[in-house]
Amino acid sequence: MSLGFDNPGLLPLLPLAALPLLLHLMARPRPRPLGFPSLMLLERTQRDNARVKRPRHWLLLLLRTLWTLAILGVFLQPRHYSERPPAGLETHGRAVVIVLDATASMRAGEGAQSRYARATTEAADILRGLSARDRANVIRVRALPEPLYPEPGVNKRHLIDEIRRRPATLEGGSLHEAFQLAATQLRDLPGPREIILLSDFQPGTWTPGRLQVPDGVTVRLLPVAEETIPNQAVTGLRVIPPAPVAGQDFTVEADIENFADTPERRTLTLRVGERIEQHTVDLPARGSAVVTDVLRLEDPGGVPVTAELDADRFPADDLRRAALHLQSSIRAAVHGTDETAELWLRSLNAFPEVSTTRLERLDDLSDTLDVLLISGWDGNRTDRLRAFTERGGLLMIRPGTPNDAANAWLGLERAPGPETRLDPPSGLAVPEPWPDTLRLFRDGRHGSPARGLVHRHAPLQPLPDTHTPLLLLESGEPVWLRHRDHPTLFLWSLSLDFRHSTLAAQTEWIPLFGEWLFGSRPARYPAPADAGDHLAVSRAHLPAAHPELLDSQGTHWPLDIGDHTIRARDPLPPGLYRYRNADTGETLQLRAVNLPAAESDLTALPPEELESEGSALMTRAADLTPLREGRPLWPLLLALAFVFILLEQLVTLRTVRT
Repeated sequence: MSLGFDNPGLLPLLPLAALPLLLHLMARPRPRPLGFPSLMLLERTQRDNARVKRPRHWLLLLLRTLWTLAILGVFLQPRHYSERPPAGLETHGRAVVIVLDATASMRAGEGAQSRYARATTEAADILRGLSARDRANVIRVRALPEPLYPEPGVNKRHLIDEIRRRPATLEGGSLHEAFQLAATQLRDLPGPREIILLSDFQPGTWTPGRLQVPDGVTVRLLPVAEETIPNQAVTGLRVIPPAPVAGQDFTVEADIENFADTPERRTLTLRVGERIEQHTVDLPARGSAVVTDVLRLEDPGGVPVTAELDADRFPADDLRRAALHLQSSIRAAVHGTDETAELWLRSLNAFPEVSTTRLERLDDLSDTLDVLLISGWDGNRTDRLRAFTERGGLLMIRPGTPNDAANAWLGLERAPGPETRLDPPSGLAVPEPWPDTLRLFRDGRHGSPARGLVHRHAPLQPLPDTHTPLLLLESGEPVWLRHRDHPTLFLWSLSLDFRHSTLAAQTEWIPLFGEWLFGSRPARYPAPADAGDHLAVSRAHLPAAHPELLDSQGTHWPLDIGDHTIRARDPLPPGLYRYRNADTGETLQLRAVNLPAAESDLTALPPEELESEGSALMTRAADLTPLREGRPLWPLLLALAFVFILLEQLVTLRTVRT
């Protein structure tokens, strides 16, 4: 807090405040004229006039001095600064970076305008309030922060034009990342520095405690959300299994979220190719629901999947998309000569959707293979197997005596020891939490995947925190594991020889094997991306000399084609896209881009949940005027001068009467 003057050149006039004192000292008391020249009356008159020099005289002197000072202060034009000394303006201009939220939630309408429209208006007012020597920049919050200048500049008019020209996006974004970029731009600049955040500060994206305020930087928050908008959204859409085969049943699940404080009933339309299904969804207050359809399609190929709610006040999140690719068959192979490999081969042949071969040598591993099972692996061709899993191949390995490098890749401390006899035989158990691979058996209607006895066993010794167990011995020792870093890599330690275990003799074996086979393979294409993504894809997955990217309206999107990766040049809005061979017109990949689910919560947070240490809350851009320019004090001083003059007159009248 400090004080400044608009007319400091008048400060030498302050000694004039002593003028009332000088007049008092130089003035002689003037006796009141009396009608009778009596000596007694004259002495009384002298005594009465002498009373003026008692305390009542000093009160008049004080009042006259005060109104003199007040009038001098009016000409000095003092200003009150609550946050900084005005000397900063004399040496350096101010540096201001505005972090402007341009994410999808800012499109929500409140009354006659959107949140983004209000934010741009406030940002323009802030920029107009800066002086010619102040520097400024605007960073728009998007999937990647978008600074309008590489560093703060003096051309504020251009910034105002740009924020008005560029609309809010359908992307998500991080306020914290944009804030850190703003702090970096201000780090080495002299003079007063400010960061102003204009946003709706969504509950799922704003964490005040994460705000790291640099030393010497003033941070202000200006929330533009004035009301909580009751909203419902489709926040998830998935296909189970993720890579179904033509003619196989698959499940489509849509997640519906209610961000309102009251229960709601909405209608959801699911479209899978030409199939259309409608569902009425009852949503609890601040709750969710899952809509499920079990479908079967006979024709292989790419199929678009959409889930759409009937429209509400914020339609941007009422539609969600996914891309489904149906294979004609699953190409699987088995490597090994023992009884376990033979039983795996017979189990694969039980599924008509699976095309099965025996792989004699790992050197002959084909790039078109989807599933590979190896029994008694000795660590041969680790490089080929690693590449197989990296491109999405499903791999089951029953280790034999692999070398140290192979054990490190498998996540084992050492190779399994020799098989030992379990006496008495051990049963099996499913760990908690229940693995997704065994979801079919969760409710018990299809039996238990842990039925059977194990007579002989070669124990695995996994490294800590490298695997997720799927089946255990009753002692808790894992016999079936999924690698956490390589989710398509599974380790199996049981011999399926009927003399060593009875697991494969149980009626649950084929359903158990099928759940792993159909449910563990990753989708042929990557999962749907969030808006703002560039849909990067390896060139190895786009076998075309001239690929092109089109949206559902047939619009071409320019590509950046590198030596190893192909990606869209510009960030993509929500929609269905396909990579196509420009020479043949063949669709190579079908991809979906969706609005980030975090953008759907349109709750207006109360002020106490917004502020953090080191930041101040604003309600509008006009709040900055008294903070930056100071509050003028001359009206107060002028009013005080009139008050002091009035008091002086009252005291003078009373003195004269007495």
